[in-house]
Amino acid sequence: MPELPTANTTDPEQWMSLYGHSLFRYAVRQVRATEPAEDLVQETLVAALRYRNTFRGESSERTWLFAILKHKLLDYQKLRRREMQLLDECEDDGADVPFDGREQWKALAVRWDAQPEALLEQQEFLQVFYACVSCLPQKMRRAFQLRELEQQSTEAVCRELRISPSNLWVILHRARHRLWICLTRHWFCDLCDRLQC
Repeated sequence: MPELPTANTTDPEQWMSLYGHSLFRYAVRQVRATEPAEDLVQETLVAALRYRNTFRGESSERTWLFAILKHKLLDYQKLRRREMQLLDECEDDGADVPFDGREQWKALAVRWDAQPEALLEQQEFLQVFYACVSCLPQKMRRAFQLRELEQQSTEAVCRELRISPSNLWVILHRARHRLWICLTRHWFCDLCDRLQC
C-alpha cells in the first residue's frame, strides 16, 4: 500500500482520490440523497482549493476538508429549511394575480432603491430567489433555468424540452409570474418591513 503524503505536501489534485469517497459517504448520510451530496463535496473541494494557503497544518488535511464540508452542510440545511417553508406557502390559486383584465398592473411595482447589481450580489436575495425557483413545477423550473439562468437559445430549450417556441413563451411567462409573486412575498415585502417603507 503506497504511503499517503503528509498534510503539508498533498497536491490538491489528489484530494478527490484520497478523500473524495469518505467525504461523499459522510455527505450522503447527512442529506440522504446522492445529487446534493456530490454537489456538497464538489463545493468543499473548490473552497479548499481556493483557501488552501490558509491551511496551517494544525490538523490533518482530511480533518480540515471535513470541517469545510460540515460548514457547507450547515448552509445547505439552512437553505433547505427556508425552501421547505416557501414550498408550504407556494400556491397558485390566482388570488395574487398582479394584472387586471386589460393586462394592466393592479398595483405599482415595488420601488428598487438599491442598484440591481448590488441586490443580486446579496447572498440572502439569491437564497430567496433560488428557493422561489425551486417552487416552480418541474417542467416550468427546467425551462426557466435553461433559458434565463443558463441563457440557452430558444431553439436549444425547445429541443431539450420537446416543446414549441410558443409553448416555451407561455411557460416562461407563467414562471416569471410565479417568481414575481414569490419574490414579492418573501423578499420585497420583508425588505419593506425592514426598511419601514
